[in-house]
Amino acid sequence: MGTAYHGRMASLARFAPLGVMGLAACFVSIDDYPVGNIDTTSSTGSGGGAPSASSTGGTATGGGGMGGSGGAGGMAPADGQLLDKCDANNFCEPPLSCWPESDENAGPAGGICTKACATDAECPNDGYCALVMPGFGTCTHRCTIGDADPNKCLGRRDLACSVVPDLDMEDVEICRPLCSDDTDCVTGRECDRRTGLCAVKASGNFGQMGAQCNPNFDLCRGRCSAGQTCQEECVFGAQASCVVPNVATRCILPIYLTYPLPNVGDRGLCARECTCDDDCNGTDLCNVEFQGTRYCAPLSYGTGLPCPVN
Repeated sequence: MGTAYHGRMASLARFAPLGVMGLAACFVSIDDYPVGNIDTTSSTGSGGGAPSASSTGGTATGGGGMGGSGGAGGMAPADGQLLDKCDANNFCEPPLSCWPESDENAGPAGGICTKACATDAECPNDGYCALVMPGFGTCTHRCTIGDADPNKCLGRRDLACSVVPDLDMEDVEICRPLCSDDTDCVTGRECDRRTGLCAVKASGNFGQMGAQCNPNFDLCRGRCSAGQTCQEECVFGAQASCVVPNVATRCILPIYLTYPLPNVGDRGLCARECTCDDDCNGTDLCNVEFQGTRYCAPLSYGTGLPCPVN
């Protein structure tokens, strides 16, 4: 569940300057702490309405959130608050700046308003400073795994309530970017299933979720598990999630087994439908049941369902 200290230090090599600010900002990704170049665009701009960054969330059974309504035509774009969507036309309220989806090779789906920080007091909107080293972090929001609040992480389904270690190696629950599908990437980029960011080119390969794989030669679009199946992460309640052509799938598996069962807006794992163990690859078994349907999952989730012997 934790990220090793050397992983944090290695990520510092990717820090990039922020123009006149002379700072760098980092944000917690799925497995590491990649850096986004914060857009220092002014918060005043020309006309044109800006869509609301908040949305009404879906349910944990897979219904997607509905987008917010657009702004009134001819008005200046609204100033975004912490974790609101942003881009070159939708600005962030100072001292926040935009980490755009179009950032260099990869950025968060829809962009996010954030800032570099050293303490929680530096984060507006009751934010939390997620530190990667003393005095150096990025503003985000705290959240609660299992909470049914549809507005968790602003109701955005391209952010996931996730568990990360703080500098004392104590687990904290925070909102961080996690795209679930290419359709989350508004600039036409690919959803990188390994980083949770929208990338010019995804870092993974062609093996789709549920396919058999070899951890020593990881060819998965997401990650090859120790159980030798391709795994992909997802956001509970995201409308487009765990999509594999001609395969019935669902965002259903909890990724944090010591926490409450996930709810809308939480980070989870994708699973494929099954009728018995032979439908599953690697060491996965047909051992999770939800609303009358069974799903493949690792051994730690259950004992499985053997197929009938003819």
